[in-house]
Amino acid sequence: METALLKYSLADVIRKLKEMLVKKGFLIEAIDEQKKELMVYRNGNWYRQPKHILFELSSIDNGLTRIDITASIDGKKRGREAEEVIEEKMASIIYTNL
Repeated sequence: METALLKYSLADVIRKLKEMLVKKGFLIEAIDEQKKELMVYRNGNWYRQPKHILFELSSIDNGLTRIDITASIDGKKRGREAEEVIEEKMASIIYTNL
């Protein structure tokens, strides 16, 4: 799991994160408004295998939001190291684009 901290309100982060993920080619599989979770899917590209990424969002303060990023790659060829690379890359993309 990788963590990103952003100086935006939780509502702003959810809106901007969804927009960014759609632009990057991810499909939003599920949004749990109660738990503040967002599950996305992308087929191929990094590591050429389908992957799911779970974003768990929490408000730390009025203008500070925490995002926990957990990736899982479909298939058994890649291990936890590949998932960690994807999590780090997603955190970097979030910092760059939000």
